[in-house]
This record gives sequence, structure tokens and C-alpha cells, in this order.
Amino acid sequence: MDEKNKPRVKSRREKLIEILVLLLVLSIGAAILFPTGSRSKESRRRSSCQSNLKQIMLSVQQYALDNDKMYPLIASSQLRSSWAVALRP
Repeated sequence: MDEKNKPRVKSRREKLIEILVLLLVLSIGAAILFPTGSRSKESRRRSSCQSNLKQIMLSVQQYALDNDKMYPLIASSQLRSSWAVALRP
């Protein structure tokens, strides 16, 4: 067989370098994507909170419609309290 046509066998050192380069590329990709994951988590939390507040207000409105436009009482130590104050975090 001709030496030019012989398949080249990679050494251990070349294989190690290829693996290290691959790990480097993967770690850079993960570092780029990691901050966007935390932003999307915050966005999901905000969306969930908004949906919960909408459901609460819809249920309060339904209660008022069923009870001659009287809103449910608020269990609060303050004498003058509103639903906006009661629903604050």
C-alpha cells in the first residue's frame, strides 16, 4: 500500500486536545445561555402572579354580582382597608 493512502491514526494527545476543545465550546455555550434562563424564570413567575391576581379579582367581582354589589369583608386589623391593600404582598 502506498503511504499516502494509509489511514492516519490519531495519537492520544490529539484525541485529548479534541475532547478539551469540545468541552470548551460547550462551556462557552452554557455560559451564554445561563443568564437568559434566569430571565425567563422571572418572566414565568410574573405571568403566573398576574394570572392569580386576575382570578382573585374575577372571583371578587362574581361575589359582588351575586350579593347585590356588596363586596366580601376583609379580615384585617385596620378599620379602613381596601382590596388593593389586602392583596399587596
